[in-house]
Amino acid sequence: FPYPSFSVEYEFWVYEPLSNEKLVENMEGRVLYFFGKVWDSKYKLWDSVEMLISNRFANGRRFSGSAAQIRIEMYDHLKYDDQVFANRAFEIKTFPRGVDTRSQYLRMDKYDPVKLYGPKEKTSFEYIPVILSVNTFRQLDENNIPVVSFIVSSVPDESIYEFTDDYYRSLLEQFEYDPAYTLIVRDENWNELDRYTRHSLDKTYHLSTYILDPESTTDNMSLSVESNIEMPAKENSDSLVTLPFLANQKLSAVQPLSTDISQLEVSDLITGIKTPDVIKKTNYPYPVFPDVNLDRGENLEVYMEIYNLTTGSGDRANYRITVEIESRKKEGILSRIFQRKEKDIVSVSSTYSSDSNRALEHVSFDISGLEPAEYEFRMTVTDLLSGQYKARIGTFIIVH
Repeated sequence: FPYPSFSVEYEFWVYEPLSNEKLVENMEGRVLYFFGKVWDSKYKLWDSVEMLISNRFANGRRFSGSAAQIRIEMYDHLKYDDQVFANRAFEIKTFPRGVDTRSQYLRMDKYDPVKLYGPKEKTSFEYIPVILSVNTFRQLDENNIPVVSFIVSSVPDESIYEFTDDYYRSLLEQFEYDPAYTLIVRDENWNELDRYTRHSLDKTYHLSTYILDPESTTDNMSLSVESNIEMPAKENSDSLVTLPFLANQKLSAVQPLSTDISQLEVSDLITGIKTPDVIKKTNYPYPVFPDVNLDRGENLEVYMEIYNLTTGSGDRANYRITVEIESRKKEGILSRIFQRKEKDIVSVSSTYSSDSNRALEHVSFDISGLEPAEYEFRMTVTDLLSGQYKARIGTFIIVH
């Protein structure tokens, strides 16, 4: 890549599955490796052009133009080679703040295969990866209008710490992680429609929640998390080193729940643990905190909302909730129900009543008798007056 006052050498490799079945428009199933070096720096794998052409890349050398301007020209240079780069070129040139690109977009150029599959002790990190969890919860509000909540939480991937220098490891272990989340909604042409930035609501689980109209969601949404730590450099304590904590997750358009009041409807499930006391109800109103990884001694907590129940005598509704749990190592629930006479399924049913046509249910299950494994469960709500029923499927993992 030629530039008047410096040079960049780069190459990228594209890996595609043998079948085109996974080769969809959002490029899932493909992996891009982006290699490069500036001047005589080390030739290595980078997360993006932004990492390669960082604000510090000059290392004291004189060059014309800003790093941000050079990134734009490099993306223009790359955009004919792959649609990922074309999308990125379009994005940074239409960014409302001009050419100032921020770290939450860094992982769009490559799907992080080295970080996912490479041995951690042989992998170099330009940032600390973050374990980002995004749970989608569709519901109907009190006016029967569909809404969707994106429930977000994150923690630093502390397993990386053991492969860092002893000096920096001790500083990282003392670091108070304070993430900021950014949800960006784009249209089919990659134009930014909306941007929502939230900070975490607690210092333990780093929870945040976005509530949107499902009709406003698109297939070009992304949710990013970032936090930074500034620490004294090992070689010179008078200088500060900034280390980012980053993660990004792609989100898709959400199909809203039905508003037909003649049909039984059920929200999505929130599966996990009882919401910890450190999370205030004013910030997070649900009694269950999403967490699919459970210890054997914990209860499985599930929250759901039920709509359009039929009321009878005394304006009360009666309904039954049936739960079936099965290990994913075996056949799925549906195939076992319809194809096998002997079903090794943990099943329980309970009957409830409500004084309206809506119900909010928090159900707790003792899973101490289950072995460590990944499980699938099905919750079926049956309206005992109308005979209508609706089912939702969830998963959880017993890790110990």
